[in-house]
Amino acid sequence: VRPNDAQMDASRNVWIADNFEGLIKNYNIWSNDKILLDGPASANVFTMDVQVTNLWVAPGGRNGTFVNEYHQGAFFTFNDNKWSSYNQLNTPFLDTIRDVLSIVIDPRNHKHAYIGTWGYGLFEYLDGKLVKFHTPVNSSLRYSLYRPGWMAIGGMSYDSDNNLWVTNSSAPNILSVLKNNNTWKSFDLGTSGVSANAVEVGSLAIDKSGQKWMLQRDNTMLVFNDNKTLDNISDDKVKRLSQLAGNGGLIGNYTQCMAMDQDGAMWIGSDEGVAVFYNPENVFTNNDFDCQKILVKQGEYYEYLLKYESVTAIAVNGDNQKWFGTDRAGVFLMSADGQEQIYHFTEENSPLLSNSITSIALNSDGNVYFGTSKGIISFKDKVKPSLPNNDSAYVFPNPVRANYIGPIAITNLVKDSDIKITDISGTLIFKTKATGGQAIWNGQNFDGRRANTGVYLVFISNQDGSDTFVTKILFFN
Repeated sequence: VRPNDAQMDASRNVWIADNFEGLIKNYNIWSNDKILLDGPASANVFTMDVQVTNLWVAPGGRNGTFVNEYHQGAFFTFNDNKWSSYNQLNTPFLDTIRDVLSIVIDPRNHKHAYIGTWGYGLFEYLDGKLVKFHTPVNSSLRYSLYRPGWMAIGGMSYDSDNNLWVTNSSAPNILSVLKNNNTWKSFDLGTSGVSANAVEVGSLAIDKSGQKWMLQRDNTMLVFNDNKTLDNISDDKVKRLSQLAGNGGLIGNYTQCMAMDQDGAMWIGSDEGVAVFYNPENVFTNNDFDCQKILVKQGEYYEYLLKYESVTAIAVNGDNQKWFGTDRAGVFLMSADGQEQIYHFTEENSPLLSNSITSIALNSDGNVYFGTSKGIISFKDKVKPSLPNNDSAYVFPNPVRANYIGPIAITNLVKDSDIKITDISGTLIFKTKATGGQAIWNGQNFDGRRANTGVYLVFISNQDGSDTFVTKILFFN
């Protein structure tokens, strides 16, 4: 136990706030009841990853100069609506670990994940158990050239062939891949006149053409292209992007996050707002590829998108809209082109726990998880990822009870599907179009009145009518 505070109530029960055991009620001196609410064991969030409905959380720390904050080694999972916390109390090897910074879930198995630390190596978990510790002995990962015995993992991402790419900060070769045949390989990025070995490197993202984008401490970005020939290094290319026009045109003093959208554009967040590489495939050509800032109309004037905000997290929803997390202004949801504000949540106008956002993750049910300086909170977005066909479409809630007045979702749809709702006699009462993979009905007819009690048919069709589906709603007024 590690008590933080205690209070006695009028019945002489002592209520104890404990760092590890939650809330404890002590009565009759020797008797205790433990009240442990379901949640992660810490409010710290550095980054998150989610696949389907499985959320994994890394609670470590690293400051803006890439120096450890030495948070106790731990990670948390949210699966089947239940939190599990892994720390030194139930996972002994974590007692000597600090700063878990990166987590990536295997897209083929959502109970399989890799956990990267800032200085303490890479761990592999399966079904809640440690299955492997990846070290310089059994992988291509290496210790830092400047700090013996220190192995920092800055970022990880799977490519379309299920190869896992890993950045290995200040190692001789800073980029490694765990191939889908379970063998490791590292890459010499000190080629093409670019000195990109043994540098401090953080997050990693992969674009539609398979190029690997890496953030560095000195506000440059590395882009690496293996031309999808992992074992042939003769066609590898690497380029360092900077603030210089014609060489990336990066904005601000510090690039903090990046995300690829559904059109293949790479969005980046900095301490001076947002910019976009609309043609990332042109990085290794002579064509113009510099990132572009987005002008947003503010009353009678135009301003660059979030110019005065430090953007710390970016996520893209099923309708290609962009979520932006900031250091001090909460979260913004912007239209696909970034020019129209849809939502702006702060701790003052919403249940958001803090205006300081550290990470954003979206799952396939339309839940948006906001990691903040005070913990994690989720928001149910009306937009969710689309599916290739409408065969698994369904409605929730269903049945719709008489006392229910919230949105009714038709989900698991093909993008931009047309939705028509009729009564059992075929009279049309509502129609709409899917946003991403989901459409919303407010339970009202065209006249704005709540629908009558009865069974309603939902007709679903993709844009060209080649994929149709019909389902039912039992509705009570």
